[in-house]
Amino acid sequence: MITAHLGDALSVMKGWPKECVDCVTTSPPYHGLRDYGHENQIGRERDEEEYLDKLVEIFRECRRVLKSDGVFWLNMGDRYVNKRLRCMPWKLALKLVEDGWHLRQDVIWHKPNPMPESIKSRCTKSHEYVFMFSKTLKHYFGYWDLREPAKVSLEQLKKRKKMPGFEGKYKHSDSEHFRLRGKGPYKPDGMRAKRSVWTMGTTCAKSDHPAPFPDALARNCILGGCPEGGTVLDPFAGSGTVGRVANTLGRNARLIELSEEYFKHITEMVEGIEDGN
Repeated sequence: MITAHLGDALSVMKGWPKECVDCVTTSPPYHGLRDYGHENQIGRERDEEEYLDKLVEIFRECRRVLKSDGVFWLNMGDRYVNKRLRCMPWKLALKLVEDGWHLRQDVIWHKPNPMPESIKSRCTKSHEYVFMFSKTLKHYFGYWDLREPAKVSLEQLKKRKKMPGFEGKYKHSDSEHFRLRGKGPYKPDGMRAKRSVWTMGTTCAKSDHPAPFPDALARNCILGGCPEGGTVLDPFAGSGTVGRVANTLGRNARLIELSEEYFKHITEMVEGIEDGN
């Protein structure tokens, strides 16, 4: 089920009970990049600190509605001002840590089809950051669902020494489902643990939104952070990709969008899914 809400994220979430979502997956508007034509939009602040503080406040509310073992995936790009890299993703990440989040990992989103750049004094930027935060240190992680093909053959894996089974450390890892899949001696199946560099192009959903969230990126975050049947939240829904992908993966979604134009597209998408189109 996909539930869409029109309004600013902070106000909408204020009316929700605490710990009502399993995962947060989002990419907020980048600072000084686009104008979405709304007076309350995020990203058009003159001062960087004001922009970052607003995001910290919104994600603090996300932490309130996130379950205690929940995971928060944050994608954010950087920018240059007067040829100086502003380090916006890391500035925000550190502010979130100061505000109480646990930073579990930084993932590199490698873009094989980056936007061309005319500048000749540095390399063309072809990556963004995806940060994995948790509310507590005992959190859910979809280890098995997120695995990827190994770079060596199955025969090569079988020749290696036997390894102990993966022992779940976190709350959901101790479930019967997890232990049945990870119990006993190491049995090669041609798969390996997900690495922290994700290569995927920027082209994704059919949408009029200028910066749609890539399907593949949403998929990784949802599989890694939301159990089957759980609910994922995107407080900056945009084109609604997180909700659509969550639906295909057997997860529920709650989407918040400030723009009436993009909210209309989201509701049309939801109606299409409900009608089976």
